[in-house]
Amino acid sequence: MSKAKWIIAMSLTALSLGAQAGEVEYWWHGANGEAGEPFVIPPSVLTREQVRAELAAAIARGELAFGEAGAPFVGGPSVLSRAQVRAELMEAIRLGVHGSHEAGAPIATPEQEARIAAAGRLAAERYAQRQR
Repeated sequence: MSKAKWIIAMSLTALSLGAQAGEVEYWWHGANGEAGEPFVIPPSVLTREQVRAELAAAIARGELAFGEAGAPFVGGPSVLSRAQVRAELMEAIRLGVHGSHEAGAPIATPEQEARIAAAGRLAAERYAQRQR
């Protein structure tokens, strides 16, 4: 048996054993790397259809909250043009207040927010002038 076939066979064996495992044990690690207490995630007793039905019911009741603040997500059409969104993104990147960092997402100062909004307005004005 070639080396590649042997590696594939071992990988498939490992995957099948992992799929058959009932409970999964995880170890919590602290901020300083010290080992914490293990915790076990039991296997689910619900079927996929039951989970989907519960999700649909929670959405219908308005119980789902997204984000760290827990504010419910309210979707809807965007009121900004693509040019505005792009201009605001580029300004936020230029100011260094976009993206994720180890310490969390950077927070823009009121002055930076004003500059970002101004970049979006300028892009909207330019777009409107081209449409005339």
